Formats: sequence, structure tokens, C-alpha cells
Amino acid sequence: MSGISPRGLSRVASVAWREFRQTVMTKAFLLSVVAVPILGGLALVVIPLVLPEGPPPLRGEVVVIDPGGEVGGRVRSRLEDAMGASPPATGGATAPNLLEELVDDAERQVLAGSTLTVRTETDPAATDAAKQALRERRAVAVIEVARASGDSPASAEISSFVITVPSEMPARQVVLLQRIASDAIVEAEVDRAGEDLYRLRDLLDPPPSRTMRLAEGGQENPERIEAKVLIPMGFMMLLWISVITSANYLLMSTIEEKSNRVMEVLLSAISPMQLMAGKILGYAMVGAVLVLAYGGLAFAGLVALALLDLVPLGDLALFAVYFVMAYFMIAAMLAAVGSAVTELRDAQSLMGPVMLVMVVPLVLWLPISEDPNGVLAVVASFVPPLTPFVMILRTTGSAEQVALWQIALSILWGAAATVGMVWIAARIFRVGVLMQGKPPSPIELLRWIRRT
Repeated sequence: MSGISPRGLSRVASVAWREFRQTVMTKAFLLSVVAVPILGGLALVVIPLVLPEGPPPLRGEVVVIDPGGEVGGRVRSRLEDAMGASPPATGGATAPNLLEELVDDAERQVLAGSTLTVRTETDPAATDAAKQALRERRAVAVIEVARASGDSPASAEISSFVITVPSEMPARQVVLLQRIASDAIVEAEVDRAGEDLYRLRDLLDPPPSRTMRLAEGGQENPERIEAKVLIPMGFMMLLWISVITSANYLLMSTIEEKSNRVMEVLLSAISPMQLMAGKILGYAMVGAVLVLAYGGLAFAGLVALALLDLVPLGDLALFAVYFVMAYFMIAAMLAAVGSAVTELRDAQSLMGPVMLVMVVPLVLWLPISEDPNGVLAVVASFVPPLTPFVMILRTTGSAEQVALWQIALSILWGAAATVGMVWIAARIFRVGVLMQGKPPSPIELLRWIRRT
């Protein structure tokens, strides 16, 4: 009864605070756990401010060697658009869409401040002189347009093109010049066919669309792929990382104190049950810190992307419930393992089944996300310790709400399974914490559980 008396509760709280303080109030924890998401969030803000807006501006001419003479003018027009020197040439009302495709903000940064001219040569013999100008840095690029062989090369179809640039040109500018040349050639070929490029692009541009999912009750719910795939994975990974990390701290602490015989000193003033309860509660607070740190970073990202509506408040409440359930399940198993061994290498054989169980939610993520109400998802929801991980995938990823009776039953069944796992861990802990020497076999652990 001492474990539930006020004095016993005070001892449990003292152990919990001791474990929390010794873990969280350390430089290693602050740097590796808390500082990482904080620095990550700051990096998203600071890096764009300190990085240069674009590569160095280009000065010189672009030589286009085209027997047909059709490409040079179109290259000039697109370069002027990219440098912001003039509005784009348009063929109809769809010009804003074409502008967004060919001359977006990123392209303007790539050629910001550049001064480029375009010279067209129709004689292929001018190639050597153009490349010599490139070597002497009087030219910026040479674009050679090859046409299909025929009686009149000037009017033949364009078969390929080669762009030559100096060695020091940044890759972003090379890619942009390649794109500009390619688009100019496409427009020339479309004009040759007697078609309107802008009209064709408008026809090929798909219209805005929405996907609606018909629920069993007959109502139509909007389908959002990011909500169906990314959000459930984010919730599950946050749950998985916080639980595994905090429970692993519990395992390391238990093994270290047992191997250093600090455990024997503690047990002179506190019972094994109070010690285990304090350790589990202390590292539960560590897990809560992890959730707040990484969850806060994710929340800031959703706010920045204007996707906060993807996370209803109900999902956050369920996450809190399933976090407590998942932590106590995994912490109970690792506390039992830590109490049974005196060295970390001895724990590896006992940790194998635990880690195998922890990998299962990662394996089941995709099939459960694809069919949150399927047979596999429903069955896995009631298999501890998978219950909290599977249910958070289902409740956050289903376009159709998971049946309330399944959520309620998973919480009740999960709570009962958690109590059972903590009880088993307590039976092992009270015996193993005082044992030294050879680590026990699984058969011996079963004997400890049955020992009165």
C-alpha cells in the first residue's frame, strides 16, 4: 500500500523529476533534441535572407546559328522576357498562363541584371568564329540548330540543337538558356505547321478540378491527397520518434544505474514499484517535450503554407490520447528489458522483438493510408502495441470518419492493454532490478512474471 500512499506518491514524483531534470537539463539534450527543430525553423527564415538572390549577371551576346533564321528572334524575345526588359510576346488571351510557364520569378532572378543581345547567323560556317568569340568571352553562349537533311536545309525541320557555354557559367543559367532555346524551337516548329502555339498550350492546359469522395451516408467530402498521405505520416512519425526516443532514454538510464549499482542505493529508500513508476513518468515528460518541440515546428510549417485546416482540433486531442498510450506500452517493455540486464549488449537479444514490433507501423503506413477502413487497418487497430500508431494513421488520414465505436473501443482496449503491459513490466522489474550476472532468457522472464 505504500506505493499509493501520499508518501509513496511523493517518492514517485521525486524520481520522476530527477529523471526528467537529468535528461532534459543537459547540453546534449538541448542541442540534439530541442535545438534542432528551433534551428530548423530559424533556418527556413534566415537562409533565404543571407543567400544571394541569383548568380552573377551575364554580359555579352548569344549567337544563334540557324540556317532557317527562325529561332534567333524567338530566343531574343524570351531572353528579354527573362531579363524583365519587355513584356512577353503573346498570341491571345492566354498570355498570362504562358508568362507563368516561361518567365516566372525564379527565371528573373537567374538573369537579374544581365545584358544580353542575340545575333543570328544563317551560315553554318560561322560556327568556328562564334566559338572563338566564346573563348575570348565576347560571347556568352552559342546555340547551333541542326536541321534534317534535304534539298533546302533552310526550310527543313529542326532535328536537334547544341548549346555551348563557358566553363564558369552557373548551372542555373545553363538550364535556363537550354529551356529558352528549346521553347523557341518548339514555337518555330508549331508556326511552321500553321498552328497557334498559345492556343495549343491553352488547349493542353487542364482545367481546374476537384475530387469528391462519396461517404456511406451519402454526403460528398472533398478529397485532399496531402491530407490523406502526408498528414497521417507526419502524425505517426511524430508519435513514433517521441515515444522511441523517450523510452530509449529510460532503457539507457535503467541499465546504467543498474550496472553502476546506483540502483541498489535508490532501492534502500524506495520500493522497486515506486522507482519504476517514477522513471516511466519522468521520461513521459521528456517525450512531451519532444512532441512540443517537433510538433511546434510542424505547426509553424503548416501555418506558413496556409495548410492549418488540414489538422482538426479533434485529431490533436486523439494524438494526445494515443501518445500517452503508445509511450506507456513501449516504456513498460523497455523498462522490463533494462531491469533484466546490466550491459547494453546484453539487451540487444531482448530488444529484437520490441524493435520488430516498432517497425510494423512504418511498414503498414502505406496500405493503411490507402484504405483506412479496410480489414487490415481495423484488425491492426486492436493489436497492442500497434493500436495507437495504427489508429492515429486511420483517424488523421481517412476522408470518411472512422466509426466512433472503433475509436472508443481502441481507447478502452488500448488502456486495458497498457495496464496489462505495465503490470507485466512491474513483475519483471521488481525481480530483475536486483539481479546481477548473466542476463535471463525469455523462459526465465516468464518465470519472473508468474513469481508471487
